[in-house]
Amino acid sequence: PVIASFAGEELLTGGCSPNQGPDKSHFVSSFAVQFNWFLTRGFNSNPFYADHLFPNWMLADVKYSDSLLNESSKVGDKYVKGRLWGNGAGPGLETYYVPGIGRN
Repeated sequence: PVIASFAGEELLTGGCSPNQGPDKSHFVSSFAVQFNWFLTRGFNSNPFYADHLFPNWMLADVKYSDSLLNESSKVGDKYVKGRLWGNGAGPGLETYYVPGIGRN
């Protein structure tokens, strides 16, 4: 993993493209971070993960989602800009797909 920033939030990444710096990082899906939070005791008892990485991931996801939305974006009758976050996994156009920051 490589420490890299998205929208000012420091995150761990899935690594960098060959011969590229952290600005070319592959950000893993936020659900990977959420799995660790709920399934491993060490993740939520470690100050770096609990107090830094986990909150930063949520903030980065909100900022990424906001970059794709506008003030009139709705889900049903609810406005969602600033309230929507979380890149999960599931059916894609052709196969199972795991989106993430920059890959939606």
